[in-house]
Amino acid sequence: MQTIQDEIKKLTNCDTYQAKEIFDNLKIVQLDKGAFLLKADQVCDKYFFIEKGAVRLYYIKADKE
Repeated sequence: MQTIQDEIKKLTNCDTYQAKEIFDNLKIVQLDKGAFLLKADQVCDKYFFIEKGAVRLYYIKADKE
């Protein structure tokens, strides 16, 4: 978890107290391989920090990826 706190500090340029406050409001989610972060026609209203693994981004046009 220290990695996430360090990244918050780097990305936001905030002090340790502010970074802790942000971190305390995070919700940790683990997804299974093949699960979707977001599906078609969904609006993204969250930030994601990928700690381990990879994300595949694609869209479908004329029935093709």
